[in-house]
Amino acid sequence: MKHYIKKTMATALAATASIALLAGCSGSAGAEQPGDGDGLVPVNVGVFAAADNAALYMGVEQGFFEEQGLDVDIQVLDSGPAVTAAVVAGDIDFGYSNTLSLVIASSRGLPITVVSGGVAAGQDVQGGSDANAAVLVPSDSDIVGLESLPGKTIAVNALGNILEVTLKNALETEGIDTESVNMVEIPFPEMPAALASGQVDAAFMLEPFVTMSEMQDDARPVAFPYELVTPGFQAGVYFTTMPFLQENEATVTGFQNGLKAAVEYSKENPDAARAVVPTFLSIPEDIVAEMNLPTFITEADPEHIELFVELGQRYDLVEGEVDLETLTAGLSR
Repeated sequence: MKHYIKKTMATALAATASIALLAGCSGSAGAEQPGDGDGLVPVNVGVFAAADNAALYMGVEQGFFEEQGLDVDIQVLDSGPAVTAAVVAGDIDFGYSNTLSLVIASSRGLPITVVSGGVAAGQDVQGGSDANAAVLVPSDSDIVGLESLPGKTIAVNALGNILEVTLKNALETEGIDTESVNMVEIPFPEMPAALASGQVDAAFMLEPFVTMSEMQDDARPVAFPYELVTPGFQAGVYFTTMPFLQENEATVTGFQNGLKAAVEYSKENPDAARAVVPTFLSIPEDIVAEMNLPTFITEADPEHIELFVELGQRYDLVEGEVDLETLTAGLSR
């Protein structure tokens, strides 16, 4: 059965999962799940709204997960932290999130473990065809670069997370006081309208919203914080919990194998990867045709995970010791 579910996390679920995360609780689906009516093992994967997950959707569409005996349902949540909270609470089996969310969870004693890479940033600090994230401003804005941001209001999808941290890192590289900018939370799909209406002075977006804002509202990029951290910055990964990994080894292996096949297919068939984006995001096809596709990866470099630990500690988001052995255990299988 080839299908997936698109939905926004309900308020009650968000509250429950967030409480579980903050309280240090850990959920697990228990022993190896039984198959559904087709003999497939049902698997839920939580993501947030961005083109980052095009390869995952391709895996469902092309049957790569079915070949591994899995029936994958994809659930769309509001942000990486929301996905992390839902996985920890045991509401979903796997999640896609920015790596910093997982580092923060680990520092709170939660048994999170990465099972696959997701996407990597580009190689050029000036952007380019492999850049998947950017700070954008209206075309008539007086903002010309990072040096123009002090005193401005900038949209990020979640405070205290990867966008805030990488933007602060970028500001520091230019010798700018990180407290001189005001960051506000706005979900990615709402950012183009918020920027166009003047609700914010700038917005830190991911694709396809970068291209949407450029094409529909004539916005322009002024900074690429991901690339300023390090070339090929591994911003997103797929993960689960250690209890789920230990109790559902065949399911985890099948998910990894299906995702690897999907990434390889997406790289070999970029037009197909683009075509799948409008099936899970309400994005016009002309925008999808012009956007930068994410750099899909399955390998996750432990050194990049350590880099997130350093960034989290620098900006006081990592509260305790990060268990790197547990956090990377899913990669060593």
